[in-house]
Amino acid sequence: MRARYKNNGVKDPGVQGVLIMTEDKFDFSPDDPVQSAKLNVGFRSIEDYKVTNGGSQKKALLMFIRKPTTE
Repeated sequence: MRARYKNNGVKDPGVQGVLIMTEDKFDFSPDDPVQSAKLNVGFRSIEDYKVTNGGSQKKALLMFIRKPTTE
C-alpha cells in the first residue's frame, strides 16, 4: 500500500514509500533508498493507535503508540 511516513507530527511533509502488513508486523520502505525512514514494527509492541477522519481536503492519518522499551 502506498503510504507516507511522518515521524515529527502532522505538519511534517513525510517520506513517500510502501507500507506492507504481514502476520506479525508493519514494514515501511521509502521510495528513495537514501532516506533513513525505514520502519519495522511488531504488532506486540503497539500499545495504542489513533485514526483521524479524512476530511474533504485532508487524508486520513493512522498513528501508532509504541510500548516503552525496558532495558
